[in-house]
Formats: sequence, C-alpha cells, structure tokens
Amino acid sequence: MRAIADLTLDTLDARGLTVLIGENGSGKSSVIEALAILKRFSEVRGAVGVLDTIHGGLATLLRQGASELVFIVDIEGNGLRLRYEIAFGRVASETKILREKLDRFDAPIRPDSFHAIRRRLSDVKWYDPSVKKLVTVEGLSDGDLLALPASAFGTNEMRRLGDTLSRILVRTTYEVSPLWALNEQNRYEGPRVPDPIAPTQTLNRLGGNLASAVHELKNKPETAERFIDLCRLGLGIDFKDLTTRATVVGRIELFAHFGRLPEPVPARGLSEGQLTFILLVAETMLSESRSIVAFDEPERHLHPGLISRVAGLLEHLATSCPVVVGTHSDAFLDALTEPAKSALLLDLDDRRATRARGVDAEELRSWLETYRGLGDMRTQGLLPYVLDEPAGPSVANELADVGD
Repeated sequence: MRAIADLTLDTLDARGLTVLIGENGSGKSSVIEALAILKRFSEVRGAVGVLDTIHGGLATLLRQGASELVFIVDIEGNGLRLRYEIAFGRVASETKILREKLDRFDAPIRPDSFHAIRRRLSDVKWYDPSVKKLVTVEGLSDGDLLALPASAFGTNEMRRLGDTLSRILVRTTYEVSPLWALNEQNRYEGPRVPDPIAPTQTLNRLGGNLASAVHELKNKPETAERFIDLCRLGLGIDFKDLTTRATVVGRIELFAHFGRLPEPVPARGLSEGQLTFILLVAETMLSESRSIVAFDEPERHLHPGLISRVAGLLEHLATSCPVVVGTHSDAFLDALTEPAKSALLLDLDDRRATRARGVDAEELRSWLETYRGLGDMRTQGLLPYVLDEPAGPSVANELADVGD
C-alpha cells in the first residue's frame, strides 16, 4: 500500500498506545487509512466499491511494482482467535477480490486452523455447520465480501470478525473552522451548527453531533462529573460547565459557561482549539468499547500545553482499547509516560519501502537525564541514537492487534 511493501504491526500489550512518528511520506497515514478501509468492509458488501469510490481506486493505493493489495488481521482476546486475509488485484483491467480467507485457531489445543472461508476469485466456499464441511457459495458478486454481519452466512467466526471490524474508530479531522469560513463556503456542518438531537454513542465524521454527545455524557451519573473535569483541563480554571439548549424544533446547540462572563458562549463563538479539545474529551469517553482507535494528528489547533493533556487522554483510553496515533508533534512525544513502549518510527529503507523501528528503553533512559523527551531529542537531531535496529527491511515491532 503506497510506500508499504510488507509491514507487520503487532504489539507487546494488546491494550496500549502506539505513536507513529516519521517524515511525510513514511507511511503513517497509510497505516491509519488501512484501518479505515477495514472498518468500511464491515459496513458494506461491496469491498471493491469501497476502494474505488472512497479511497481512490487500486491504482492509487497499490505500491508501484506490486500486483496485490493485501490486508491481514489477527483477532485475539476474549473469544475466538481468528485470522482474516483479503487480497485485491487486477483481472482483465478490473479490480477483483483475488482471495478471501477466514481461519479460526483453537491453540494451544490445536495448532492448526479451522477454515471458515476459502475464496479464489469466483470460487467461494464457506463452512456450513449444518453439514460440517466447506460448501460452494453461488451468486456472490466479484466485489462482495462474504464475512460480513449482514451476510446470510452468519457463523460465529463471521459475526466476531464483523463485530471487531465495525468497532474500529478512525478519526482524521473535526470540522472546527470558524463560522465566517463555513458561511463563506456555504457549509453548514460541524459542532458550531445546531445539531438534531438524537441518542449518541459516537461522534459522527466531522463531530457535528457534539451537542448530542455532550447531552448524553452530562445525563449519565457515571460520566457527567469526569467529563466536565476533563474539559476544564483544556478550557481553563475559569471554565464552569457545558450545557445544551434547544434553538429550533428538534435541534440543540452547545454552550460553554465561564465564571467571569455573564452569559454562556455558544459553540459558534469558541476557538478552534477549545472546540477541538472538547471533541477529543467526548471522543475518548465514548470510545472505550472500541476494538481499536486511530487518530491522525490530534494536535491540530492545539497549543503545546493542551497537546500534553491530549496525550494523557489517549494514554488513559489505551487502558481500555488499543490506540494508534500518527503525529508530527514534539510536544506530544515529550508528554508520553512510556515513550519506549509507545513510540514507533516509520521511515523508508533503500527500496523506499516503509520500515518501523522501536525505541531502546535502556538507551533512552540515559538520554532523558538531559532531554525532556523524545520530542526534544528529535528537535536536536538525536532520535537515531535511541532507535532499535529494524528486525527486517519492512517489519514493525509494535501495534495493537485489532481485538477485544
């Protein structure tokens, strides 16, 4: 996938924070986009359509000289241990699913795998529990995935795969542009705009349902106090509360209350950094049941003091589910509690293929007697002195399995 030729991402701790650092073009955003693709596979039947209509098509994604685009996911944790593989390629100038496989492993009792799906182009087989063997599937479109929750072939293996992929969250940006910029472009979306009130379990793509999310978090005794306390870390000691108010029929608007102001400030009057921080607090509190959460540059719009607090938010979330962050922020790196465990440098080898290098904990410990953290060392050009040698030309050492 683009710069990535062969990248395996695994972890020492299935619930932890992995911070991807590296220069532009090193593969950080490609890793996060790969997670977004896997998420979408759980939502629609047409996998080829996902690649073509949303992600620019196979030609955009495929590494130069490669014949296949391959995703392999290992799912571990509480439940069935699975491995899912899907490969895309060109057949007579059309993008096709070349193969799709889903295996269940019963180790340590059985080291071999149980085949739930076997597919080669149009030859598709699934394990039918009623006859206890692989049977041929007829009438499946070339672009359709078999292993989806909506599939008629709803085995335990497929349900677990679909559930795990559906609980991936990828966040690349929020729409926090100032109101004048939204008006200039005739765009009426994002948290500055009154939101149709609805039960909210997650923020939508641009964070436009923030008011509903705040309403949800404020009305649960187990989250209300913690939510406001966390927001105060970013909005200052003068910040008192967040409330929502009906503006027109069926819509609510978000307001922030500050002690020295006689009237609350509507969301449309908050700064981009203030809105971003509130969104990040809400996102992390709503995401604890995710299978994996990925943020691309969460430091946007935030000053360094707030970036360190966001690092703390994401470290806390990583105690509940694996979290992946792509960042260019040295302040974020300096704020990491366990940088040797979390940081993973992506760079390009002599074939311009992505490789990943971890941090040597012993080497880093001695350097941190002089420098604030990895970010400070990167600013001074000293990061290479604490990096592990790569295990292979394109093999990573750390990233949480997509699992429970």
